Amino acid sequence: MKIAVGQAVDLMPTTLDAKVGESIRIVNQDDEDFMVGPFFVKAKATVAMRFTREGTLVGTCDMNAEGEIVINVTA
Repeated sequence: MKIAVGQAVDLMPTTLDAKVGESIRIVNQDDEDFMVGPFFVKAKATVAMRFTREGTLVGTCDMNAEGEIVINVTA
């Protein structure tokens, strides 16, 4: 509801550190679709990804006040 009326939300960190072999799972329990970094998460859907190599993923994030998330994946 806050996003729909233009208010900022702060549910996700702006930086997330992960190791190769770890996974992320994002569950969207809302009725709206959202961007969470490089992931487009449809309403009532779950997105999962296992990190298989080192790197940095950067993307728009509707779930934090900065509007961006950086995911650093290291060995």
